[in-house]
Amino acid sequence: MERRGVLFPEKPVSPPRQVEPEGKRYSVKYQEVKYMNWKFNFRLSPGLGPRLHNIRYLDRMIVYELALQDIVVFYSGAEPPHQYANFFDSSYLIGMNLQGMVPGVDCPYRTVFCRPRLYQRDTSCQSLYTKENENKYGFRLNHKLIGNLHHHLFNFKVDVDINGQCNRYETLDIVLDKTSHPVSKKPYDVWYQNKIKHHLRKTELDALFKYDFDQPMHHIFYNNKVKSPEGNNMAYRLVNRGMSKSLLPECTGNEGTGAWMRHQITVTKRKETELTSSSIYSALGTKEPVVNFKNFYADNENIVDEDLVAWVTMGTYHIPHTEDLPVTHTPGLDLSFFLSPFNYFPEDPGMGSRDSVRIEALDKYNLKRGIRIDKQTFPEKMTCKAPIGNYFEYILKRPSVIFDIH
Repeated sequence: MERRGVLFPEKPVSPPRQVEPEGKRYSVKYQEVKYMNWKFNFRLSPGLGPRLHNIRYLDRMIVYELALQDIVVFYSGAEPPHQYANFFDSSYLIGMNLQGMVPGVDCPYRTVFCRPRLYQRDTSCQSLYTKENENKYGFRLNHKLIGNLHHHLFNFKVDVDINGQCNRYETLDIVLDKTSHPVSKKPYDVWYQNKIKHHLRKTELDALFKYDFDQPMHHIFYNNKVKSPEGNNMAYRLVNRGMSKSLLPECTGNEGTGAWMRHQITVTKRKETELTSSSIYSALGTKEPVVNFKNFYADNENIVDEDLVAWVTMGTYHIPHTEDLPVTHTPGLDLSFFLSPFNYFPEDPGMGSRDSVRIEALDKYNLKRGIRIDKQTFPEKMTCKAPIGNYFEYILKRPSVIFDIH
């Protein structure tokens, strides 16, 4: 891991740093985080990793639980050791295999540490002797290594409570609208545009979502008894920006253990017997998994006006290349999903931000009169040099912070 290649910049310089002129805007007390109008609790599961609870905005509950369920990696290869390399990270205890971050490198210097972040092993480079058909599964990275094609998949539980636990799941399907031409006087001329079709998902089987370019839609959750002044459902929209299709046939090999990977979004009725989509035994009982996610929706229960859980699956196919050496890069590989207010607020709540700046002309008809600046932030009273932490001196004296020393 020593530096090599063309060094840059030309001379050593201090890296950029983030600063907080008036101190932190958030607070952490025990397991609760407060940030402006947001509050949430956090904890760490030894088996399944990080989870958030009671996510609130202005003390109104939005999500009861948002939690990682599992991380799986399915490899491909020319030989059995690589063909059978299907890893279920929950079986290796995700929460017990976390690694710490380095201030100023992995996170800002002023970060509050509450035990380490999630660390996902990437074992994409494997030793392999040359075979005639190896290029079907990956590229040779050097004379000793080939990087095998593999599929990363992640599953999250999102227990939504929008204005209470009595929620509905609806898709706003965007469909083609064929109407008479608004201008042409020819009777046979038509005009094509798009329109919204409301589709209330009534049962669990009706709430299995596989992405289809021919069927664009929005996914919203709401309490039907709570309306906005305009009569709209005060909803939150679920946006999955990390969708990836699994090509494996159902119930073949180890696919059955990760049945959640078959759909990008699955919505089920919340049950105390269906708290997680995976388990620490996920890699050990692939034919009869301890948690069979298919059973969560196979009973096809009603999901109208119920306590609902959205199971969100994200993923990416990774074909290793030489730039992945020695460590896989991250730009362009990030995955995310969002819960975004949808007719929930009367307007963008960001309008109340004191950080906003408005610059306008004193007279829009005579711009020479000058401008008006509306800002509420304090004049910045700080030195040019940001405070420097002593993390590296700290770990020199206490290497157990970095390494597991017994």
